[in-house]
Parts: sequence; C-alpha cells; structure tokens
Amino acid sequence: NAAESGKFIIAGIIAADVFDALYLTRLRIGSAITSIINQQNVRRLCDHCKTKYQLSPQQMDDLFIFDGTPKVYAWRATGCTFCQNTGYHGHIGIHELLIINDDIKNLISHDAPPNEIKSQSTKLGFQSKEYDGIKKVLQGLTSFEEITSLHGN
Repeated sequence: NAAESGKFIIAGIIAADVFDALYLTRLRIGSAITSIINQQNVRRLCDHCKTKYQLSPQQMDDLFIFDGTPKVYAWRATGCTFCQNTGYHGHIGIHELLIINDDIKNLISHDAPPNEIKSQSTKLGFQSKEYDGIKKVLQGLTSFEEITSLHGN
C-alpha cells in the first residue's frame, strides 16, 4: 500500500538480475516499481601490480563485432606485497539498472514473459551487468576472471 500511495520506498531482494527481481515482485507491487538496480561486487585489481595485455583475436570475436583492426587491452591480476600476492585490493560494484517506463509497465500489466520484457528493455538502452563488467575490465578495474562469476549468479 505504501508503494502505491506515491511514497518513495527502497527495498532489497536477492535475485540473479533485474528481470528475475521484476518477476519475483510483479505479482504484488509490479505496478508501483519505477526502477530496479542489480549490483554484484567483484574484486578490484591492485593498482600497484596489475598488468596490461592485448586480447587475442579469439577473445575479441567472443566479446565484440571484430574486424581484426583495433588492438584492445585488458588487465590481469599479478600479485605484490601491497595486495598480499592476490593481485586484488578491495572491491567494486558491477551494476545494471532497469527503468520501468510506460512501455515496460504495459508489458508487466499484460503478464508478458520475462524474455519479452528484457527484449524491450534492451531496445530502450538497458545494459546488463555483464556489459558493465566488461567495461570495467577494459578500464583496468577488475579482471575477466572476476566477471565470469556474473553468469553463474
């Protein structure tokens, strides 16, 4: 009732992604939700010892539409005394944000399947936490080894 009265509510739920959270909540308060944020923490690469490497053509094909021209670099954990030889120091969040606009609300109200809601969200600019993770690997904030855990959760 509070959510439908126009009050600002923040709630937590454990879900694999924003679409899973939407599915779990839509039966009770789906019409009142305005956005869903999903966050997963991953280890942050140690700034003192991380090493840069060039992605192989196979890795490029797996990640991008690749024509063989640009060189793309990522970072990996190495290990030093600062990070106690783990290659990591601290954590960062990998995020995804689903804005529930009128198009999405309409799909929810008509009990559209989650894959249809996801498809429409992608057309409207939604970016997954996997996408955010890849960006953070290419920025040198974390490693591919860390973001592979995003698929399993």
